[in-house]
Amino acid sequence: MPLTMSAAFREDAAVAAANLGALMSLHTGDPGANGTANEATGGGYSRLSTTWTGGTIDGSVPGTAVEFSAAAGTYSYYCVRKSDGTFLWSQSFSAITLPQAMKLRVTPTFTVPQGT
Repeated sequence: MPLTMSAAFREDAAVAAANLGALMSLHTGDPGANGTANEATGGGYSRLSTTWTGGTIDGSVPGTAVEFSAAAGTYSYYCVRKSDGTFLWSQSFSAITLPQAMKLRVTPTFTVPQGT
């Protein structure tokens, strides 16, 4: 049976989920079920916080861009965590390869998809 949600409900759900945490980590590959695998190291890397902002009623909540200091390597995931570091969710993105240590800008989004 198809699941149908209103855009307003999807937006409320996305805002509620995003409000659980704003601390982000950067990963070189799939972080796994608990968000601990493949976390970036070196190059001045540290976890950073985003600020979530609701807006258009579309079930999607964007966060502010964060600029990770990262070592040379390929990066393809970020995780969102509670302020104490507890893993909430991960999101893949098109892999980006840094040829040397530099800043990597990531703009997170949390979306509640329409059911099928």
